[in-house]
Amino acid sequence: MNQPCYTCPMLTIETINTNDPIDHTDASRLRACESLTFPARRFILREPQDKVLVAAAAHFAKGDHTPQDPPAGFGLGWGGPNGEFELISVYTLPLLRGMGAGGRLLATVEDGFAELGYRRGFHFYTISDDDPAFTDFLTGRGWSPPVIREIICKSTLELAGETPWLMRARLAEGFAVKPWGQVTESERAAIAARQQRDAPWYAGDQDPFIFEENCHQGTSLALMQGDAVAGWVITHIPPDTQGFLRWTVSFVSPELQRSGRIAALWREVALRQAQFPELQRFTWGVPVTHPRMTAFARRRMKPWLSWMGYACTSFKDVAPPG
Repeated sequence: MNQPCYTCPMLTIETINTNDPIDHTDASRLRACESLTFPARRFILREPQDKVLVAAAAHFAKGDHTPQDPPAGFGLGWGGPNGEFELISVYTLPLLRGMGAGGRLLATVEDGFAELGYRRGFHFYTISDDDPAFTDFLTGRGWSPPVIREIICKSTLELAGETPWLMRARLAEGFAVKPWGQVTESERAAIAARQQRDAPWYAGDQDPFIFEENCHQGTSLALMQGDAVAGWVITHIPPDTQGFLRWTVSFVSPELQRSGRIAALWREVALRQAQFPELQRFTWGVPVTHPRMTAFARRRMKPWLSWMGYACTSFKDVAPPG
């Protein structure tokens, strides 16, 4: 179903409500909006999803537009269980910001889900440490204040090479690293046994066995203390990104955490990443459930980062409960 929802002298906003099977016209319109949503979510627009999609596209008003007209803004959400939906993204070209286009896109997506019987929307997003504009945009339209889930850090190998505490770190005697893919079955069993014995040895969001699938083999490393695995960094290349390596999870055994062993492990990962010219940038997250590490990120890491922000969650009731 395609119908115009708002018009103004500058633009027209239409919904692409794909509660029904997506026809060729809808598919073309969705693909035309790929560049206006997050790279990691563009797969939603490329192939059919087993979820309800509601999308809103903004077009400059110039008569009857066609699917080939480039969109000037885009909002997207998909339905979940229990009457809840996820707002994937809302984006407008810089030219339209401050003129109400983003608010109209957001309202169109919200209204589309409300008409389909959804009651509450959630949005998972990242904001810059020094730019609260998007948070202000959401809260000004009835969304809850953000709940911070983790600190997001971005850097480059060049900046890593200029970070004094990282470049000074060295593996101490008795320690070595090896590719995670070379960890033996007996070493893996020892990790699982210690996790059970120390209950827990590492937190659930540091579990290497959960995150090892499709890891980047050249930079995912195990820290060895003698014959035992004492830590790890598991990395991935995120989909639809160029030049970025994600350091997905890192951990060293608690008794080693105050002795700088993790910095030495990070340095080894960075040195191996430098062997891949196409991977000059990297990113990682620090969950707020690890307060010592979040404090370290803000105090020691931030001066050497290219960007720091926060992964947040907000919600809004778009219909009465019931």
